[in-house]
Amino acid sequence: MKLRSSSLLQTPFAHRGLHHNPDCPENSLAAFEKTVEAGYGIELDLRVAKDGGIVVFHDRTLSRCCGVDALVRDRTAEELQSLRLFDGPARIPTFKEVLDLVSGRVPLLIEIKREQGSAAYEDRVLGELRDYRGAFAIQSFNPFSIAWFKREAPEVPCGLLSGRFEGSPLAWPKRLALKYLLPVPFVCPDFISYELEGMPMAYLAMARKVTGLPLLFWTIRSDEALRRARALGGNVIFENVRPG
Repeated sequence: MKLRSSSLLQTPFAHRGLHHNPDCPENSLAAFEKTVEAGYGIELDLRVAKDGGIVVFHDRTLSRCCGVDALVRDRTAEELQSLRLFDGPARIPTFKEVLDLVSGRVPLLIEIKREQGSAAYEDRVLGELRDYRGAFAIQSFNPFSIAWFKREAPEVPCGLLSGRFEGSPLAWPKRLALKYLLPVPFVCPDFISYELEGMPMAYLAMARKVTGLPLLFWTIRSDEALRRARALGGNVIFENVRPG
């Protein structure tokens, strides 16, 4: 089901779900169920496992969340599911488990974490979404992922993620191109998801006026940041605050 522009503009998204302690950590089924109960949309991250399975996890490595010195892509989905998040009861969920849990009750904002590999990753993600009856949208920092979805599934709303790229391993020309949204005319996203602190407000206001695209701002962690995002007419991906 297409995530309508009204949902993109009006439904705040909880960043990796409503997470707050090891019993309810980020990108866990517990955090997502809590988000559903609160009536917010869910922002989540996807990565591909060694065997091609799709799991819900943010980082490239397992060290921060699971205390394991390994890359996500070097473990199978089954191996990843055996790991516990932050030494608590929650484990790394598969994408299918999250879709089955949410079951269309709130909108999903799905970030494609793409490093290397082929379009088989995006194709697998799309395959798992084919029969999903809820509202969702795709977003990614990688313009090639967005271009793939726009070509293969134009009915799926897709957004380009961007921001400061501080500490990014990307070469500086790529960082500048993404920071200043230069891929937008080429990949034709349906919305822009931008780091609130990443650019002068005047530039973001101009970007919205020129492109006419909905804006989402991340990651909102204070009431003051929430007010700034709302003043720009954008929706929010939030943590630690509760948008009204």
